[in-house]
Amino acid sequence: MQNRREVGIMKQLIDLAQQIKDEKLKKLVVDFLKDPKLSHKDYRKYPMEKLENGRTLFGGAGVTAERDILTHSTTLADLCVKTSEILKEKYGIPINIDNLLAAAILHDIMHLFEYKRTKGGTEHTGLTLDHTTLAVAELYHRGFPEEVIHIIAAHAGEA
Repeated sequence: MQNRREVGIMKQLIDLAQQIKDEKLKKLVVDFLKDPKLSHKDYRKYPMEKLENGRTLFGGAGVTAERDILTHSTTLADLCVKTSEILKEKYGIPINIDNLLAAAILHDIMHLFEYKRTKGGTEHTGLTLDHTTLAVAELYHRGFPEEVIHIIAAHAGEA
């Protein structure tokens, strides 16, 4: 049973997904958000962190920090939309905002399998495959467009 905070997080993510104009892609994103579990039978053994506790560790310049998946994903989605508008206006660069928005919403959702909250903070679960690899496999399995899968595959570096 979901608590209020988890329902609120889900609502925010689904509200973001509602901005996607392509109905098929919008449905894929919303369905994924409602059921972010791993489909492959061999991966069902991995526990999933509650969405409300979803955190990731990130670092740079010798500093490691913690961020929650919701704030990170919603902030990234906002940045993507605004950046795409500027690129179109200033340079005439056409960007498929639906694909970009879908990727921004889902790019880190598989951290729910990679990290867990403990009394000591956020810890890696020991899962061999990282969140990007899990997301690529799951999105492919669920029939997402190759363009969205590529954005997610490349979000942590060149792909």
